[in-house]
Amino acid sequence: MQPLGVTVITAMVGAVHTPIHDKAGELVLPAGSYYQSVRETINDQRKGLKKPGSQGVDVAAKNLVNDIVAGRAGLVWRGGTATLVRYLSWLLPSGLFEHIVNGGRGLREVRVEEKQ
Repeated sequence: MQPLGVTVITAMVGAVHTPIHDKAGELVLPAGSYYQSVRETINDQRKGLKKPGSQGVDVAAKNLVNDIVAGRAGLVWRGGTATLVRYLSWLLPSGLFEHIVNGGRGLREVRVEEKQ
């Protein structure tokens, strides 16, 4: 796109507290769901309670607009913990990085009941 005079910016946005969580409500799972054992963890994520270091939407948006106005191009990391994630994704092997990022999401606690 550069030969056409178009600047491309890719926003890698970290944790941002948005109003979407205000409408999440309680998670209702069907009886026998594999996810019953982690229902509370999922509910906390739906409500935005599992976003350490989240940044206000106004701050994140202002930073992105400033990047665009300043003519930045390529990858731009904004939002809460985005800088930390940027460096960890560069420094750590992908398996270890995914283990850290997904550690608090309850995946290891999912109980699969055998059907009888």
